[in-house]
Amino acid sequence: MDSKQPTITDASLTIARTIGLQTALDSKQATITDGSLTIARTSGLQTALDGKQATIADGDLTIAKTSGLQPALDSKQDTITGATDIVCNDISVGGLIDNKSNVMYYYNNTSQTLTGTLAEANLPITRSSNSNLITKNTSSRFQVEKTGRYRITAVLNIYNNSYTDRATFRGRLQGTFSSLFYEKGFSYCYVRHSNYGRGNHLTISSVLDLTALEYFYLETSCDKASETGQSSDMTGFSLLPGSNICIEYLGS
Repeated sequence: MDSKQPTITDASLTIARTIGLQTALDSKQATITDGSLTIARTSGLQTALDGKQATIADGDLTIAKTSGLQPALDSKQDTITGATDIVCNDISVGGLIDNKSNVMYYYNNTSQTLTGTLAEANLPITRSSNSNLITKNTSSRFQVEKTGRYRITAVLNIYNNSYTDRATFRGRLQGTFSSLFYEKGFSYCYVRHSNYGRGNHLTISSVLDLTALEYFYLETSCDKASETGQSSDMTGFSLLPGSNICIEYLGS
């Protein structure tokens, strides 16, 4: 007995020294792979699962229970402001989009005599305007303050006060922009003798790509029966109240 080891310590025995151990090991699965164990083979697993909520329903989780959610929310902008740019492919809107800050509207409320060399239509009254987009000087020239695409629509109501024959009026957009004449928007109207139905209107519409500091204006001219083309002589005619121009900024 004195020659024997008092205690069998860790690693004191080899597999070969334990009867049947090698055979028992050889019959076991070398690696537990995915799907090798059922729930029943894992002690306590079924009980633990039974104690869990089957489905996470709406309102079951707080922000604090979702890792990283609160910091992610804290880094976002609280409100979409006027200085926020939104880029997307399509937006479907069920209600009204208010873009009044992008629409400028000018009109006249009194009759004005059409005289002078290619007189610009004088539309002194402002319904709405945005000086960040358009500024208007005393010559009725509209200067673009922001580069972009603009839709311009104008209606000029012309009345024959005293000219005793017929005339043709032309209205068009003129300015420093480089668009071809047929892109600028222009139209003609026929005004009869002052003794007959003697009113008509010009409607001008165009979409222009304009660069900041370019300007445009409405130009009118007249071809009277006694003349052979458009001229500055519009004596006897007036611009009626309600003539107007609407300028809409469509974006860059």
